[in-house]
Amino acid sequence: PEEQTDYGAVVMKGIPPMDEFTIEVTLTSLNGDGSGSADNIFSLGTEDYTNAINLFVNEGGDGLMIKVGNDVSYKLGDNLIDLHDGLEHNLTVTWASDGGAVELYDNGVLIESVTGIGNGTLIDGDGQAVIGHRWDSYGNGNDFRSGRELTEMELDHVSFTNVVVDEATITAGELSSSDTN
Repeated sequence: PEEQTDYGAVVMKGIPPMDEFTIEVTLTSLNGDGSGSADNIFSLGTEDYTNAINLFVNEGGDGLMIKVGNDVSYKLGDNLIDLHDGLEHNLTVTWASDGGAVELYDNGVLIESVTGIGNGTLIDGDGQAVIGHRWDSYGNGNDFRSGRELTEMELDHVSFTNVVVDEATITAGELSSSDTN
């Protein structure tokens, strides 16, 4: 995929169609108290879904959230992870359309495994992904300059692949060192 930086947000274009994915991000909270509305980590927009994939921290107390396709946002980890502890977290989220299976890992340890998230969803091709921001309207441009949806977290590393990476690879370390990206 083509990559560009636009007002602090990294945009990747030409994302292929997919029915599964893995996102890995190494992050540290900068605000420390969970104030604000949302810290957007990763968002993918397509013609069918403005936010086909949205991984974010809801600062209203819900913690880490994921949205896939038209499903409502789902709280991951049920506040088992304090993302405002000032520590570095290596989060990995996998999703598969078949059964809507989602797994969440923190520092290589499986925290949660659920089903029914975006069950049967196919994310169409030619998607555009943004890191550290949220898509507001696919194909109509985005107003990244306002910073309204720009994360306050420090994102040190982000990997995204259109396959579900196995648990052994996840627990071994960063996906960027593997051949799946």
